[in-house]
Amino acid sequence: MNKSSWDPLSIIKESLFDKALLIGLMFAVITLIAALVLAEYYLFTLNFYIDIISVSLFILLYVFRHKFSLKIKLYIIILFIYVIFISSVLHYGNISNQKNLVTLLPFLLILLFDIRKTVLLFSFMIASYFVIAYLYLTKTMTYYPSAIDVNESAMFWVLSGLLTFATGLVIVLLVNSYNKEITHIITHL
Repeated sequence: MNKSSWDPLSIIKESLFDKALLIGLMFAVITLIAALVLAEYYLFTLNFYIDIISVSLFILLYVFRHKFSLKIKLYIIILFIYVIFISSVLHYGNISNQKNLVTLLPFLLILLFDIRKTVLLFSFMIASYFVIAYLYLTKTMTYYPSAIDVNESAMFWVLSGLLTFATGLVIVLLVNSYNKEITHIITHL
């Protein structure tokens, strides 16, 4: 590899993303299995189908990750997370345990876009949350019948805790990997 084609930032981004992809995939599979086994209110809902499709595509993306550019992988994952986020908030409202996933989006967006586009896209994504909130508050939309009782479900609390933990862990691991890669590059200058 000649020095002019070596882009350390791209290498760092690719490395970070592949690590995050593996960690995210592991937590997605664990959470999906837990939901399938323990959360009967979840089975055969729109969220159920969206999650099954997303996790299946997530697995395929990981298996074939070397065949896709970082840009394509980021677009796909951002789309997955946004669709899962919106479908869950539409279905369960503010008690959606998957709304925590939206906190990953700025970290992924900044790998793909400059700061201005990242802030604009993330603002749009959060604005969609507030549009849904408005629809619920004005009673234009109502909760899925079981969503009202979900706070009394131990499984809901377990899934919510798992998703919150997974989201935080992915962020911590991304930042830690980034710090290690930067340190490695600086020490080899």
